Amino acid sequence: MNIELNAYLEHLGKTHVELIEHGVLDDSRLIEVYPGSLTLYRQPQAGLDLAFLAETKQLESVMYTLRKLVPEDVLFTGNLPEPYASCKKLDDVRDRFGAPHVSKGPLRLPDPLGEVGGWDGYTMTCEGREHLRVVFKYDADLTVFCISFGLKQ
Repeated sequence: MNIELNAYLEHLGKTHVELIEHGVLDDSRLIEVYPGSLTLYRQPQAGLDLAFLAETKQLESVMYTLRKLVPEDVLFTGNLPEPYASCKKLDDVRDRFGAPHVSKGPLRLPDPLGEVGGWDGYTMTCEGREHLRVVFKYDADLTVFCISFGLKQ
């Protein structure tokens, strides 16, 4: 697993200040998408979004955008570690990880997103991270457009 992803996963649940203190993030401010938002964001690099709970400033999830759903989406241009890099389609994900722990089939989201292929969620027990989950989100063609890591709920 690459060092960057590993560092973010190790700091899930930690505060923004703790990530700065541990050298995981620089001292940039969190972004509030709209006033009163429950989630604040950081984008340390293109296509990589870190979501923080607004109330506690705790790191809630790490999201990699791999394909555009809308023209404004910014794509991740770095390299994900295996097994995630080879998970391009729903079949790749299920061949690699098996049956999902939780899943949601195709659905229609509000415009401009439209039809999407749903998502599959897995616990990260095989990596010794029982407290974490990974979610693969699919577009209408069942291609992975986003991989999200977070605390198991």
